[in-house]
Amino acid sequence: MHILADLTANRTTRGAIAEKLYQGQVFDYALPQGWVDKYQPRYPYGNIAGGFVWLYPSGSTFGMPAPLFQEAFDWLAETYDYAPNLSHCPWT
Repeated sequence: MHILADLTANRTTRGAIAEKLYQGQVFDYALPQGWVDKYQPRYPYGNIAGGFVWLYPSGSTFGMPAPLFQEAFDWLAETYDYAPNLSHCPWT
């Protein structure tokens, strides 16, 4: 079974999903309010905070959105105002 299917089937928290997907990386459950305000109206899957954590890859002080689900990844790749570096995502 795919890891996300297993985690979501067992009603695992988004924190546990993030820990599994982004092992050993620094992330925050809080999303920057400006980012939420800008992208929430465009997000088709409900509350945008449920689909992302904010990831701080090595050397990054600003961070970037890190999707927790395939749908959030697909939406991010299609919607973002600039070409995001999605190499941190497990679906790339």
